Amino acid sequence: MAMKEIYLLSVKSSSTRTGIISDIIEVTAPFKVKILDISQSEIHDMLSLGMLVEVTRDDSQKLFKELVFLSHRMQLEVQFTPVSLPAYENMVKSQRVSRFTVTVLARSLEARQMSMCTKIIAEH
Repeated sequence: MAMKEIYLLSVKSSSTRTGIISDIIEVTAPFKVKILDISQSEIHDMLSLGMLVEVTRDDSQKLFKELVFLSHRMQLEVQFTPVSLPAYENMVKSQRVSRFTVTVLARSLEARQMSMCTKIIAEH
């Protein structure tokens, strides 16, 4: 059985355009990458994507090479950070703790107002 490795793939783009995530995932498909977690954030045309992936040791370097080629073509910044199995297991255990998403809608938001929101969340 092939040894598996876990990596955090971090992708940043200074401009957003349709299909970036689709193209990245398409590149990973031939390597039978297992996506353990994925998160995306977009703020004023800045894209930040994080994918925690599991891939065989034999395929990891080939996958990274393909992602580097894609990043050059699409003008993306890509980083690969290894994640140890104990670190991953600790992360999974911590997910048993309740987590919440808070959405704040306003025409404008001052740091003072956001500070009040985060203080209430921290206390409860």
